[in-house]
Amino acid sequence: MQFYKLKPILDDPRFEGFGWELEGLTSEHGRTYDFTHFYPTSLNFKIPSLRRKWDYPEFTFQENVNPFNDFPCCLHVPVFSRRAVSVLKDYLEANGELLPVRSKFGDYFAYQTRTLANGILNRAKTRGILLDGSKTNFFDIQKYAFFKSKIKSLSIFRIPEHPSTEFVTEKFVERVQANRLLGFHFDAVWTSEPGKRPRSVVAKSKPSEKSLKQTLVIHLKISGSEQTKRERTAAERVREKIANALVLDDPDDEYLGGLAGEEIADGWLRLLLPCQNSKQLYAFLQATLSRIDFKGETRVSIRMAPYWDDEADDQFVA
Repeated sequence: MQFYKLKPILDDPRFEGFGWELEGLTSEHGRTYDFTHFYPTSLNFKIPSLRRKWDYPEFTFQENVNPFNDFPCCLHVPVFSRRAVSVLKDYLEANGELLPVRSKFGDYFAYQTRTLANGILNRAKTRGILLDGSKTNFFDIQKYAFFKSKIKSLSIFRIPEHPSTEFVTEKFVERVQANRLLGFHFDAVWTSEPGKRPRSVVAKSKPSEKSLKQTLVIHLKISGSEQTKRERTAAERVREKIANALVLDDPDDEYLGGLAGEEIADGWLRLLLPCQNSKQLYAFLQATLSRIDFKGETRVSIRMAPYWDDEADDQFVA
């Protein structure tokens, strides 16, 4: 028996996920708060059901989701594609709630894991940081220990001592691998076999080049030190056109770059696109950029440095 933390792939830009939040607020902390705010000070609690108040919300996006990404996620909220749900439906429905969300990229489902595996964590051998005032509940865990004799049939679950994390077993992982689902990162945390170290599993196609050492910059002239409402709307349309042009249809397609963020300085809004080869990315986007609708002046530059390098020089192109 092996246990894994269920996580999205974070180190491969082809598997970028949804933006920071679901539209609509159910509390001051936003809709994702309903999924993730589990820091009880005792072990006697239940994970709340969201089904009755679920109203088919829409995801807001920071990055586009490539259609082959089966597990894009939204912050700490698990998000499965329709393809993933069809493969994992028996495990998911038996252990939680599938909650449909609206998305221009296809059919996706947020997931609330409600199965709590009580009594399986060996707290005496587990190493981590306890919540203030608690002797049983953890803020973070670095080393897990479980009672092999108390483990029953599990597939996807939480533990009451640290319920903000989803765990899966090897049968869940094997189902994902057998059906070639992509976008999952299974971070191995424990194995029942003595003397053996658990091995993590990353569900993706052949690895892409991770070195994004250059940046393409789109400069949009704005009327002042901050964007007006009209300029903000127009800039959003520019971002959307660029993001749509960069969507990959196949996981083996070459990754050219993507939108990482923006900055405002000296009367310009700058959209930052990290990439492996900025000249190649510019050549690919040239037709798209020629059709953008922005009232102010538009320029394009190349930085031979990562997008977070504030000291990098801009080499402007025609």
